[in-house]
Amino acid sequence: MKSSHTFTKRLLWSISGVVSAFKSEQNVRIHMGLMVLALFFCYTLSLTYLECSLVFLCIGIVICCELLNTSIELLATKCSPTFDQTIKKVKDIAAGAVLIASLTALAVGSCIFLPKLLIIIKGLTKQL
Repeated sequence: MKSSHTFTKRLLWSISGVVSAFKSEQNVRIHMGLMVLALFFCYTLSLTYLECSLVFLCIGIVICCELLNTSIELLATKCSPTFDQTIKKVKDIAAGAVLIASLTALAVGSCIFLPKLLIIIKGLTKQL
């Protein structure tokens, strides 16, 4: 069965979902801001293709986890507006996925960025 929706429509719906999450969710905005900062460092520190690839991969994983967490939380709240222990557990697990992805991205970013930043800092302190 062929879908009546074009690729362009599906793409626009996807973009709309990202924009909606950005507007309504503080954590999405924080992760997007950190993404911009990481991309700035990729450019200014002249990272290798492999280093940039790892940074892009980490960014994608964190943003995807955050969007999935947001959608799970919204759906769970809609299904059960009053407190429910199972819904709480589902939300906590989804949030845990974001935490693990974020900590992994932090570790990878530290391995890539810190040595380069330390070289720059050492150079600046020698000039003083």
